[in-house]
Amino acid sequence: MCYGQNTLFIDFEPETDFLGSDYHLIKNDSLIYTNCSLKNDYEILFKLKNGNYVLKYDTVFGIDSLSITLNKKIGFYNIKLKTEILSEVKLKETKSEIESLLEDEQITINYSLGGCFVAKDYKLTLTKHNGKYYKIKKSKRRKISQNKVAKIIRFEKFLRNLKLEENLDGLNYFVTCSEYISLEKNGQIIYSKNIFCGEWSDSSEIAKWIK
Repeated sequence: MCYGQNTLFIDFEPETDFLGSDYHLIKNDSLIYTNCSLKNDYEILFKLKNGNYVLKYDTVFGIDSLSITLNKKIGFYNIKLKTEILSEVKLKETKSEIESLLEDEQITINYSLGGCFVAKDYKLTLTKHNGKYYKIKKSKRRKISQNKVAKIIRFEKFLRNLKLEENLDGLNYFVTCSEYISLEKNGQIIYSKNIFCGEWSDSSEIAKWIK
């Protein structure tokens, strides 16, 4: 029956347990439908009128939007929403303190995980010499693979684009587990970010890279 009318099948496929993954459907600048904290994997909206719509939804990088034109000649529209998409252009434009290290400068990455029954702390000090990266451990300099450095730099850029607090419903959440990541240079914290456990699927990856 849905093929004879404008039907919007919204398939929400988060790559994380991001809290408050909401979406709003807007037509002619008017909000016509909203779903806050979607609990199902999908939702179907029936009998929508022809016209141009905007679907706004939460991602871990802030609010994203998708333009949709509904026409009964097609009838059935399947929309998949992702929560962890960041364009390569945006990544390229994002400054990285690690990538910008000067000759023989040092930077330390700190990672901590805290919860009711867990507490972990890791740190890694990096330096750049003759264009190559090294990790410093027990006052000794050891070469680190360019592949691993590239992953850490990419992670930092993703981290800087996280906007978990900017969601559509404006609600605050309480959790008992959080991750803290910071960059330290010359004894000063130059960047830091708190992340609730489960908000971003890649957040714990940094612990694997800096052990």
